[in-house]
Amino acid sequence: MDDRPTISIVTPTFNSQQFIDETIESVVNQTFPDWELILVDDGSTDSTVDHVKRWESEDPRIHLIENERNLGPGPSRNKAVDISRGRYVAYLDSDDVWLPSKLHTQLKHMQAHDAIFSFTSYEIMDEKSNDLGRQVIAPPELSYEELLQNTVIGCLTVVIDSDRSPPLLMPDIPSRQPLVLWLKILRETGPAFGIDEILARYRVRAGSISSDKVQAAKQVWRVYREYEHLALPTALRYFLSYAFRSGFRNIGLRRR
Repeated sequence: MDDRPTISIVTPTFNSQQFIDETIESVVNQTFPDWELILVDDGSTDSTVDHVKRWESEDPRIHLIENERNLGPGPSRNKAVDISRGRYVAYLDSDDVWLPSKLHTQLKHMQAHDAIFSFTSYEIMDEKSNDLGRQVIAPPELSYEELLQNTVIGCLTVVIDSDRSPPLLMPDIPSRQPLVLWLKILRETGPAFGIDEILARYRVRAGSISSDKVQAAKQVWRVYREYEHLALPTALRYFLSYAFRSGFRNIGLRRR
């Protein structure tokens, strides 16, 4: 009998003791139960590993991998994907959370639309889980060209049919590793399908790489030039569109 889970959830962790219980609990509380959660700890120096081990001992669907040295989020996600068994791969970082119906709603939508790649709308919270009144809204579809100018896909919302996608490998760069993979998939398989329903909550943490807008912008530019090999005028055109749309999201407007 095939004991392969339907969905493999990939979660890199690093010094996340303050948030990891809430993250794992949001997975355990999913109305869709056929999943495995693979957490890859990237050399935490706090009690993150102890928290994860407690969950692992209580739920056989939860698995912990400990890196021997700090590898970064991209290689850590790759490590989890490499041992994953599910047909579908979902991504969730160790400080974000899902709403209970997230997997059920998304899988049903993907099967109805024969989708390889899907993502959802999400809301933004602070370090204490307070709602900041900001939402990022998923359009119905997003093509490769549209993603270049509108990095609206939140990693915490993505589910991919790994049986029909290119290899799910992310590069070893400080940030925007997911963007490189998303672009590769859309370029090779067609548009991603968006679900305009808030199914996840993204946490803004002071001092994190993702909260540094200047560094984030530099990495987006690097993706355009070094990974997508866009000509300078084309890269500049997409970058200006990205910066404009990102600005709307940062001030909390719902923008499609």
